[in-house]
Amino acid sequence: MPKHYEILEKTKVPMTNFEKVGYTVAALILVVMWIGLVVWLPYLPEEVPRQVSFTGEVSYDSKKMLLFLPSIASLMFIIIAPMRFAVSMMNFPVRVTEENAAVLIRYNRHLMVHTLLLVITLSVMIILASIAVGYGWGASLLLLSTCPFFVWIIGVLIYYYKRMKQVG
Repeated sequence: MPKHYEILEKTKVPMTNFEKVGYTVAALILVVMWIGLVVWLPYLPEEVPRQVSFTGEVSYDSKKMLLFLPSIASLMFIIIAPMRFAVSMMNFPVRVTEENAAVLIRYNRHLMVHTLLLVITLSVMIILASIAVGYGWGASLLLLSTCPFFVWIIGVLIYYYKRMKQVG
């Protein structure tokens, strides 16, 4: 086993407040998303938008396909939440040393929380936009609702990459 794996395995990093709040918020959003979707599903049109092209063309699918997004988000939660303990699986853009291991692990865990929150909130926004378009409130809403999340993704990746490079 390479030395950096040994360093990572022996470095114990307690859960931060950001992680606690992030996982709690993610779990609450998941619960609300499932309850809301189950409650609203019978009242939705039989077909809801599945995809909107940049030209504004809308393709439709059964409203039951909306259950796919919360399923994926729930699966992501189940996978990412315990992954914080698998420190030997974490990748870093710098050399891991005993001096920087704890900070790198903390940054990586925060990045996982951001990723989880992104997937879950993006799922909620797509569901809400699909419902809105299904009721005829405009196809552009579906496209516009996802734009801030791409900015969030890129911003988070750049931020943590730079922070990790500074530590290394």
